[in-house]
Amino acid sequence: RASQDCPSSELNRQTAQEIPMIKTTVPATSANLGIGYDTLGMAVSLYSHFTFERSDKLTITGCPEEFQNENNLVYVSFVDALAAWGEPAFPVAIDIQTDVPVARGLGSSSTCVVAGIMAAAALTGHTVDRAELVRIATEVEGHPDNVAPAILGGAVCSFTPTDSLPQCLRYEVSDKLRFI
Repeated sequence: RASQDCPSSELNRQTAQEIPMIKTTVPATSANLGIGYDTLGMAVSLYSHFTFERSDKLTITGCPEEFQNENNLVYVSFVDALAAWGEPAFPVAIDIQTDVPVARGLGSSSTCVVAGIMAAAALTGHTVDRAELVRIATEVEGHPDNVAPAILGGAVCSFTPTDSLPQCLRYEVSDKLRFI
């Protein structure tokens, strides 16, 4: 089923002494739709859930041990976003819970990239609009075909003109459609 959902994020702060915790949910995507190689993608109703919490050291759970380090795409995207805003990197505890299979054409890497950027914004109080989110995610991912629908929901035609920012056209997808 197509998803009209955009990623969501919650900031939970109970008191000034407590460490903020961010929960982010990002939809899976399917790209290269029809003749739209590297341009047409769609959000689907499978989701990855990420929890970020400031910490004394980097810890990552919910993924294979080989990815529980500073080279994890979620953390790399988090650090890249901070750098784009002139913010210093800091350690976080990241928990990943996902229904999106890895390396199966459903944009699992895009869910990681988008979650890292959204968490960086939330934990630093940086306001980020969807265009900036698409721009940073495209820089990390290399092309917008999966990150754009993960951010915008629905079906998205996206491309990046030479020496320019990503351009995206979003389309609603009928909830009567089912994909197998």
